[in-house]
Amino acid sequence: MKRTKLALSLSLALALAGLHGAKLQAEPSNMHPFGLGVELDGGPWPAFVGDLALSGKYWVNTYEAVDMDLGGGNNGFFTGADYLWHNFSVFKSWNVPLYYGVGAYTNVGDDHAVYGVGDTADAADDWGAGIRGKLGVDWLIHTTPWEVYGEIAPSLHLINGVGFGMGVDAGGRFYF
Repeated sequence: MKRTKLALSLSLALALAGLHGAKLQAEPSNMHPFGLGVELDGGPWPAFVGDLALSGKYWVNTYEAVDMDLGGGNNGFFTGADYLWHNFSVFKSWNVPLYYGVGAYTNVGDDHAVYGVGDTADAADDWGAGIRGKLGVDWLIHTTPWEVYGEIAPSLHLINGVGFGMGVDAGGRFYF
């Protein structure tokens, strides 16, 4: 019985150590893998309105991450998720990567400017979804758990109308 408890305790300790090691491998620089923050979303001039979003990011490994946003403003509500790849060699710094990615979004209301055909006049039908790309720059502030970023997000609206859009976003996250 004592041997079973000892073996079980050692197995659990090794498993937890292994999970902790896997978590450390997912960290960018000296940060933890999950960050949460605020993002200011906008579009091209003159439609730049400035909606506020809750922004999250999870680093899958040193070079790849998933980011999510959830927000809105006076004109509606939106949510989206993207898979991002980070290139640390463009600016020759481990604190300032260029990133690019692809994802999807959905919106309710006239939240993001979409230019194209299929715009709906009925407010009840004023929702949609599509795919988007992202291109941005992160500043992983050295020796702190903070990240500041700016990005552009071209989009292709595909559901409930077809059209193109462009987002210009800036924000910051705290990693814990």
